[in-house]
Parts: sequence; C-alpha cells; structure tokens
Amino acid sequence: AAAAAAAALLEAWPEAGANGGGLPLSQALRDSAAALRAFAGDLLWKPEAHPVLLRAGTSLTEAPALTEAAIGYWQALSAASGQLLGYGHPQSVLARDRLADAFAASGRLAEALPVFEATLADREATFGQQHAETVTARLNVARSLNAAGRSPEAIALFEQVLGARERAGRPGHQDTLAVRVQLAAAYEEAGRHGDSIRLYEQALADAERELGANHRDTLSARASLAGAYLSAGQAREAVAAFQRALADAERTAGADAPADR
Repeated sequence: AAAAAAAALLEAWPEAGANGGGLPLSQALRDSAAALRAFAGDLLWKPEAHPVLLRAGTSLTEAPALTEAAIGYWQALSAASGQLLGYGHPQSVLARDRLADAFAASGRLAEALPVFEATLADREATFGQQHAETVTARLNVARSLNAAGRSPEAIALFEQVLGARERAGRPGHQDTLAVRVQLAAAYEEAGRHGDSIRLYEQALADAERELGANHRDTLSARASLAGAYLSAGQAREAVAAFQRALADAERTAGADAPADR
C-alpha cells in the first residue's frame, strides 16, 4: 500500500521545471510526501529510497527555492540513506551531493565544508583525480575553505583546479576564467598582491579575447584588477583601470545605470 501511494504521488508530481500548478500544488505534494514518510517509515527504503523521496527534496530547490528547508530535508535524507543503505551507496552519495548544493545555494559555504569534502572523496574514489566531476568537487571545497578563512588550503586547491581546467584545453573558457578570478581574489586576500595582479591581468586579457570588451565578465574583471592595483598601493594604475572600467560601463549600460559593485 505504501509503494502504491508513493507511485501515485510521484505520477501526480509535475516534472522539474514544468509549470504544473505553482507553489500551492508543490507544497501540497510535499505535505503528502511527508505524511507518507511518517506513515510508511522504512517501507519506502526497500530495496532503496523510493523516487518520490528524491522528488520531494528536488522540489525545494525549484523556484521559488526554499533553501533552508532544502538543507534540512537533505540532511535528514542523507542520514537515513547512510543508516539504511550504507555510506557508499549511490543514493547516499546523491543525497550528500544535494545537501552540498543546498548549502551552496544558501551561501553557507563554511558550514558546508565537511559535506563538500565528503563529496570530493566520493568523486576521487569513483572517477579519479582528474575527472571533470572531481575537479568541480575540488572547486567547491576550495570555495568552502576560503569562506572559512583557511586561505592557504583554499589557494592550493584553487591552483589545482585552475591547472586541471587549463590542461583540459579550456584556458579561455568562461568557467576557467571564473576560477582564475576566484584564485586572484584569494591571492589578494592573502596579501600576495603580485600574484593577484598577474592573474587578474590574465583573466582580463582572456575575457576581452573570448567574450569581448563589453561582456559583463570582462567589465567585472577590469574592476577587480583596479581594486587589486589599489590594494597593492599602485595608485596610478588603479586610477587608470577604474577610469577605463567606468567608461566601459557607461558605454555599455548608460551613465545612469545602477552599479553592481
């Protein structure tokens, strides 16, 4: 009976991203799923988690996202999966991945560090050190370490991620540019001004070449470079870079547009 109810509930649930009734329907379905979980208990975990349990968690991240509720849900599901299926079971790994994503979506990167580290260990064991998913998991750990104020460890991982992305033949790709900027910012916070300026200059050159002078990421890189010049005490270079950033912003968005920085 529990399996039949779960299957019927899942069938009634619109696919992720579909316009199937909006917030009232999503909340009603989540309430129904919670009632079913309370009634059925472990029956929904035989032989593994019923898909409706995963669908209920996914719905919390759909617009309008309920990030705090998603964190609580995936914490509970991760604990249950580890206890009932084993820590290394694919659904346990999936639950930890979703928990890490929920932490990231809420901006609670420092609190997410143990989850991100577990996810990285999963990816290294499954795919190896250089797989794209492992590299992305390593980037999440680097961001979390940086948010926790552990700059030396964060910088070491950012450097590994940047090297992996560049070796993969994507030095000018937008994702690689983003990592380069994050590493430059970490260098700046650690007082390594020369390294920070060098990376910002490289990021700006790559952004201009790959994305164009008027792209949002290019404008952001130029403003970040100006800030790095200022932090390093290079006032003349900072003024010139800020003037260029202002001129570019006014040309592309208009002089009266609100600033993002």
